[in-house]
Amino acid sequence: MRTFGLFCLFFCLTIFVNAQHLEGRMDGGIEYWKSIFPTNKAKHLTDHQQKKMATYIGKLQEDSSFQAHFNDKRIAQILPKIVLISQIIKTQRMTFPDKAAQAQLDSVAYYSAFFSGFSPLTNYNKQKVGWWGLPQFAASKQGLFIDYYADERRDFWLSFEAFIRYQSQLSNLYSSPEFRSLAMVGSPMLVHKKEQQHNTKEFDHLDNEAEELQAFKLLFNFTYNLCEPIFYIQAYQPIDLSQPISFDSLAASLSLEKKHLQFLNPVWKGDFYSPAKGSVPLIIPMDKLDVFLENEIKIFEKSILHANVLAEKKTKQLEKIKKQVPDLSKTSVHKYRVRSGDNLGSIAGRYGVKVSQLRAWNDLRGDNIYAGQKLTIYTGKKPQKALIAEKRSAPQNTVTTTKHGRYVEYTISEGDTLWSISKKFPGVTADEIMELNDIDDNIKPGQLIKIKTVGK
Repeated sequence: MRTFGLFCLFFCLTIFVNAQHLEGRMDGGIEYWKSIFPTNKAKHLTDHQQKKMATYIGKLQEDSSFQAHFNDKRIAQILPKIVLISQIIKTQRMTFPDKAAQAQLDSVAYYSAFFSGFSPLTNYNKQKVGWWGLPQFAASKQGLFIDYYADERRDFWLSFEAFIRYQSQLSNLYSSPEFRSLAMVGSPMLVHKKEQQHNTKEFDHLDNEAEELQAFKLLFNFTYNLCEPIFYIQAYQPIDLSQPISFDSLAASLSLEKKHLQFLNPVWKGDFYSPAKGSVPLIIPMDKLDVFLENEIKIFEKSILHANVLAEKKTKQLEKIKKQVPDLSKTSVHKYRVRSGDNLGSIAGRYGVKVSQLRAWNDLRGDNIYAGQKLTIYTGKKPQKALIAEKRSAPQNTVTTTKHGRYVEYTISEGDTLWSISKKFPGVTADEIMELNDIDDNIKPGQLIKIKTVGK
């Protein structure tokens, strides 16, 4: 009985956490749209629509699966957001070229509301990005461009068309909407795994998120059908450019906030619009078009200056790294994969290099590394043999006794690190050596240091 109670508690906590994530995505989407759609102008539901909604929700709550995800409190929290997002989507729908495209959007709108809150900047579960939460493998298969600078999953039209194609492929694979939901929130591989586990293509026990998506669909679709479009939308102008442009210089020239321009151009991840990286045009507000055309040359000139400043910073960073790289004719390059339990000190000692060098060569800002991470290491062609030979021979150093204890004086040799030195003296750590000598890990051959030791 106790086990059953703990299971129920865990299940309720899981639902609560998922509900908070859903509400957070919707809040983010509404915040994203504030600069385009003033919320105070949103058309709310009429009294008749509200009564109709209350009756429908009453019927939904008789469904145990719906009740598991949406109780009275959750519905009161999330319903106003669904209403506003429904109005926003229906406004966007009015820009579609034909009724067939509008009908397609109507059929999949709940996916975008669930995965992203109708915001292109959402990164759902750190894998699914953009309006409809397309995973990278699916987006790439549908021809969307994704790299370090741009992600076409964030473009409304391109991602919508890709999502329709992806959903069509899933429909060919799975006739059941529950299976399609599981494939969308997870992956087709997850559905295949479930089929193997249950040895059937019909089962009731789906993942919690897939069940939540189904419950959300019932609530969203009914609300969506009741809502009317928002009567206000800001006009914008797409512009095809042949060279990169800086959002900083563009925002200053157009008297706009940089985040507003980035809102209109969510495909671009950084500070630059770069036409060579994708096929998406630059978007600016329609009322700023004349200002842009008048100042186009100046904007490009400022963009070049901005790019040069960034390039200069990058060059300085590269030069700093190069200074830490030894002569390649006298050293060899190692690619090391970090293992569980490794730290920079142990790796540096293993290869006879400094921790500061490891940081510089691999652009590390601190000492945090993780298992599986690859590190580039420049070291002598025979570092290990010399190191092992030194370890095998007992250190020949003069022992001195003072009122502060016994210590030895050690002369640093080529290839020494504090970690490798500490291993020659049992019970001594690299931190203790640094503290005793008031130094950091930057040491050099010929330097004399003191090392506390124990003995007769």
